Amino acid sequence: SLEAASSLRDSAGEGLAHQQLGNAYQLQENYTKAAECFHKFLSICQETDDKIAEGSACSSLASAYEAMGDRASSIKYLEAFYEVALTTGELSAQREACGRLGIIFNSAGDFASSVHYFSKSFEISRSLGDQKAVDVARVNLGVAKGCAKKSVYMKVVNNNLEALLSWKNRRTPLDDYTR
Repeated sequence: SLEAASSLRDSAGEGLAHQQLGNAYQLQENYTKAAECFHKFLSICQETDDKIAEGSACSSLASAYEAMGDRASSIKYLEAFYEVALTTGELSAQREACGRLGIIFNSAGDFASSVHYFSKSFEISRSLGDQKAVDVARVNLGVAKGCAKKSVYMKVVNNNLEALLSWKNRRTPLDDYTR
Protein backbone atom coordinates (compact mmCIF):
# COMPACT_ATOMS: atom_id res chain seq x y z
CA SER A 1 0.00 0.00 0.00
CA LEU A 2 2.99 2.32 0.60
CA GLU A 3 4.30 1.74 -2.92
CA ALA A 4 0.85 2.27 -4.43
CA ALA A 5 0.29 5.49 -2.51
CA SER A 6 3.76 6.76 -3.43
CA SER A 7 3.32 6.00 -7.12
CA LEU A 8 -0.06 7.75 -7.11
CA ARG A 9 1.37 10.68 -5.15
CA ASP A 10 -1.37 10.14 -2.58
CA SER A 11 0.03 11.87 0.51
CA ALA A 12 -2.80 10.81 2.80
CA GLY A 13 -2.49 7.19 1.67
CA GLU A 14 1.27 7.32 2.06
CA GLY A 15 0.93 8.71 5.58
CA LEU A 16 -1.58 6.02 6.49
CA ALA A 17 0.75 3.34 5.12
CA HIS A 18 3.62 4.66 7.26
CA GLN A 19 1.32 4.65 10.29
CA GLN A 20 0.26 1.06 9.65
CA LEU A 21 3.87 -0.02 9.13
CA GLY A 22 4.81 1.69 12.38
CA ASN A 23 2.00 -0.10 14.19
CA ALA A 24 3.19 -3.42 12.77
CA TYR A 25 6.77 -2.75 13.88
CA GLN A 26 5.50 -1.75 17.31
CA LEU A 27 3.61 -5.06 17.61
CA GLN A 28 6.86 -6.84 16.75
CA GLU A 29 8.60 -4.75 19.45
CA ASN A 30 10.88 -3.16 16.87
CA TYR A 31 10.43 0.31 18.35
CA THR A 32 13.24 1.98 16.43
CA LYS A 33 11.69 1.04 13.07
CA ALA A 34 8.26 1.97 14.41
CA ALA A 35 9.54 5.43 15.37
CA GLU A 36 11.07 5.88 11.90
CA CYS A 37 7.70 5.12 10.29
CA PHE A 38 5.85 7.37 12.71
CA HIS A 39 8.28 10.22 11.97
CA LYS A 40 7.55 9.83 8.25
CA PHE A 41 3.83 9.79 9.05
CA LEU A 42 4.22 12.96 11.15
CA SER A 43 6.13 14.74 8.37
CA ILE A 44 3.41 13.94 5.85
CA CYS A 45 0.71 15.11 8.27
CA GLN A 46 2.52 18.41 8.79
CA GLU A 47 3.06 18.88 5.03
CA THR A 48 -0.63 18.29 4.33
CA ASP A 49 -1.75 20.25 7.44
CA ASP A 50 -3.84 17.29 8.70
CA LYS A 51 -4.01 18.17 12.40
CA ILE A 52 -6.07 15.15 13.47
CA ALA A 53 -3.57 12.75 11.89
CA GLU A 54 -0.68 14.85 13.27
CA GLY A 55 -2.01 14.27 16.77
CA SER A 56 -2.22 10.56 16.08
CA ALA A 57 1.37 10.55 14.81
CA CYS A 58 2.59 12.36 17.93
CA SER A 59 0.73 9.89 20.14
CA SER A 60 2.26 6.95 18.26
CA LEU A 61 5.74 8.45 18.52
CA ALA A 62 5.28 8.94 22.25
CA SER A 63 4.33 5.27 22.61
CA ALA A 64 7.34 4.10 20.61
CA TYR A 65 9.75 6.28 22.60
CA GLU A 66 8.20 5.22 25.88
CA ALA A 67 8.68 1.57 24.89
CA MET A 68 12.35 2.34 24.11
CA GLY A 69 12.74 3.91 27.55
CA ASP A 70 13.27 7.42 26.16
CA ARG A 71 11.08 9.30 28.63
CA ALA A 72 12.14 12.78 27.44
CA SER A 73 11.14 12.09 23.82
CA SER A 74 7.91 10.46 24.94
CA ILE A 75 7.04 13.55 26.98
CA LYS A 76 7.96 15.80 24.05
CA TYR A 77 5.58 14.02 21.69
CA LEU A 78 2.79 13.71 24.26
CA GLU A 79 3.01 17.46 24.86
CA ALA A 80 2.87 17.98 21.09
CA PHE A 81 -0.14 15.61 20.95
CA TYR A 82 -1.84 17.70 23.65
CA GLU A 83 -1.10 20.98 21.83
CA VAL A 84 -2.49 19.63 18.56
CA ALA A 85 -5.58 18.36 20.38
CA LEU A 86 -6.05 21.83 21.88
CA THR A 87 -5.97 23.42 18.42
CA THR A 88 -8.46 20.91 17.01
CA GLY A 89 -10.70 20.97 20.07
CA GLU A 90 -10.56 17.19 20.49
CA LEU A 91 -11.37 16.78 24.17
CA SER A 92 -10.90 13.01 24.27
CA ALA A 93 -7.41 13.38 22.73
CA GLN A 94 -6.59 16.11 25.27
CA ARG A 95 -7.73 13.80 28.07
CA GLU A 96 -5.62 10.94 26.72
CA ALA A 97 -2.51 13.10 26.40
CA CYS A 98 -2.92 14.54 29.91
CA GLY A 99 -3.55 11.13 31.44
CA ARG A 100 -0.49 9.63 29.78
CA LEU A 101 1.67 12.61 30.78
CA GLY A 102 0.42 12.28 34.35
CA ILE A 103 1.43 8.61 34.41
CA ILE A 104 4.90 9.31 33.02
CA PHE A 105 5.57 12.17 35.43
CA ASN A 106 4.25 10.18 38.38
CA SER A 107 6.52 7.23 37.57
CA ALA A 108 9.46 9.67 37.27
CA GLY A 109 8.71 11.10 40.72
CA ASP A 110 7.74 14.53 39.37
CA PHE A 111 4.55 14.68 41.40
CA ALA A 112 3.81 18.37 40.83
CA SER A 113 3.70 17.81 37.05
CA SER A 114 1.76 14.60 37.57
CA VAL A 115 -0.88 16.39 39.65
CA HIS A 116 -1.03 19.15 37.01
CA TYR A 117 -1.76 16.75 34.14
CA PHE A 118 -4.06 14.44 36.12
CA SER A 119 -6.06 17.51 37.19
CA LYS A 120 -6.52 18.45 33.53
CA SER A 121 -7.47 14.88 32.68
CA PHE A 122 -10.02 14.86 35.51
CA GLU A 123 -11.59 18.17 34.46
CA ILE A 124 -11.79 17.14 30.80
CA SER A 125 -13.34 13.78 31.77
CA ARG A 126 -15.95 15.62 33.85
CA SER A 127 -16.75 17.97 30.97
CA LEU A 128 -17.23 14.98 28.66
CA GLY A 129 -19.57 13.31 31.15
CA ASP A 130 -17.70 10.02 30.89
CA GLN A 131 -18.18 8.54 34.37
CA LYS A 132 -15.72 5.69 33.90
CA ALA A 133 -13.00 8.13 32.75
CA VAL A 134 -13.89 10.46 35.65
CA ASP A 135 -13.41 7.60 38.11
CA VAL A 136 -10.05 6.61 36.59
CA ALA A 137 -8.87 10.23 36.54
CA ARG A 138 -10.03 10.76 40.14
CA VAL A 139 -8.03 7.75 41.34
CA ASN A 140 -4.93 8.79 39.35
CA LEU A 141 -5.19 12.34 40.70
CA GLY A 142 -5.60 11.07 44.26
CA VAL A 143 -2.55 8.82 43.95
CA ALA A 144 -0.47 11.67 42.53
CA LYS A 145 -1.58 14.05 45.28
CA GLY A 146 -0.80 11.41 47.87
CA CYS A 147 2.65 10.86 46.41
CA ALA A 148 3.22 14.63 46.37
CA LYS A 149 2.39 14.84 50.10
CA LYS A 150 4.28 11.70 51.12
CA SER A 151 7.58 13.41 51.90
CA VAL A 152 5.89 15.98 54.16
CA TYR A 153 3.95 13.23 55.89
CA MET A 154 7.04 11.09 56.43
CA LYS A 155 8.92 14.09 57.81
CA VAL A 156 6.19 14.61 60.41
CA VAL A 157 6.01 10.88 61.20
CA ASN A 158 9.77 10.62 61.71
CA ASN A 159 10.40 13.92 63.46
CA ASN A 160 7.33 15.12 65.30
CA LEU A 161 4.99 12.57 66.86
CA GLU A 162 3.11 15.29 68.74
CA ALA A 163 2.38 17.14 65.50
CA LEU A 164 1.23 13.88 63.89
CA LEU A 165 -1.24 13.21 66.71
CA SER A 166 -2.45 16.81 66.57
CA TRP A 167 -2.99 16.51 62.83
CA LYS A 168 -4.85 13.21 63.22
CA ASN A 169 -7.18 14.88 65.73
CA ARG A 170 -7.80 18.05 63.66
CA ARG A 171 -7.12 16.98 60.05
CA THR A 172 -5.57 20.34 59.20
CA PRO A 173 -2.99 20.51 56.40
CA LEU A 174 0.22 18.69 57.29
CA ASP A 175 2.27 21.52 55.84
CA ASP A 176 1.46 23.53 58.98
CA TYR A 177 3.45 21.07 61.11
CA THR A 178 6.69 20.93 59.16
CA ARG A 179 7.85 24.40 60.13
